[in-house]
Amino acid sequence: MEISLYSIFMAALTSTVLIVFLHFVYKIKGLNGRLGLSGVIALYVCSLLRLLLPFEFSSVNIEIKDAAVYPHIVRLIDYPVFEPYIKYQQQNCFSYMHVICIIIAIGAIVTLYRFAKKSKTFKRTVSLYPNLATRRERKLFRAVCGELGIEKNIDLIVIDERFSPLTYGFKAPVVLLPCNDFTDEELEFIFRHELTHIKNRDSLLKLLVEIYCCLFWWNPFVYLLRRDISQKLEIRCDRSTTFAFSENERKKYLYSIINAMKLRREKSDTANVALAKNPLVTSKFAARSSDKKVKERFSYLLEPPAKSGFSTLINILVFTACFAILISSYIFIIRPYGGDPPPEAIGEADALIDEHNSYLVKQPQGGYLLIFNDAPICSITEDEYNDGGYEPYTIVDDYAPSK
Repeated sequence: MEISLYSIFMAALTSTVLIVFLHFVYKIKGLNGRLGLSGVIALYVCSLLRLLLPFEFSSVNIEIKDAAVYPHIVRLIDYPVFEPYIKYQQQNCFSYMHVICIIIAIGAIVTLYRFAKKSKTFKRTVSLYPNLATRRERKLFRAVCGELGIEKNIDLIVIDERFSPLTYGFKAPVVLLPCNDFTDEELEFIFRHELTHIKNRDSLLKLLVEIYCCLFWWNPFVYLLRRDISQKLEIRCDRSTTFAFSENERKKYLYSIINAMKLRREKSDTANVALAKNPLVTSKFAARSSDKKVKERFSYLLEPPAKSGFSTLINILVFTACFAILISSYIFIIRPYGGDPPPEAIGEADALIDEHNSYLVKQPQGGYLLIFNDAPICSITEDEYNDGGYEPYTIVDDYAPSK
């Protein structure tokens, strides 16, 4: 078991394949409604494990050789930055691969810092506003908490700003409302939605996904995963909130979301920037989304898909596919391939090679490289050298082809 350039590349490739796979599976008509949040979580876990464990098991690896693209990529990123490039020899020097690793590490630190700073700024901004929650709102909030069986002490804060009702915080969750003339029915819908997020511990999942995106910021596909999870969380929360609702109550719930969206659009220019952009917000009752995502959310409210054995089977198949991709990535590994020399060249070399026109280049990783006619012929292991026959050959440390 080892970590190599090829195993790191395989880990990044597998993680990307997993994300793209599930993203497009969700786009298949007829399957989206049957795939729940479990499929996204399975993908998240498999993708995270592959990136955190970029190992190569040489004993079980099946090599996939690529001679078209991969050799050029490897040569480019393995090229020494400050030293001359010596072909056919691994150099223990500072290469562009080291530069890439440094950039990735610095980027992860910066994005984590910005994430923490935004969260801290958001909480500090909220604390600067007086809490305008009325007795009516607090009473209704406690009543909904009791109906949902939530015994944890959760704060309700109402501030004089215009934004969509939201929930933030992990250890000490807070439901944050704009100061607006909501009816009792609208408030109940809002409280049920936000408290359902807290009951489902959605803040923990979103926190893990945000950290995942910070660490692997260099992969543009991780943001697809974040977007898919956010949408699935909202759909699951809507379904849980309206599970026992009548058709008329579902419509009223939908109208409450629409009214909140209208309020947000009409007053969005007055909203505090720190309140509008917070990475730790678990949910927004009427988040700004594309028309397609809004229609998808509303379609589940009006016509929720019925649970069936087929839906369970689809989720199991998706999880199995994700796990199979993960395991396969440890079995197969892509390696650069320069091609085999023509048979006639090998025959000619066998007839002419001797200690007068050939020499050996000692390799840092062990073994030797046989150089004939200013070109590498083959690799020789330590065991092959010790078996005899190569003692007359000159051994050098560097291979420097003549011009």
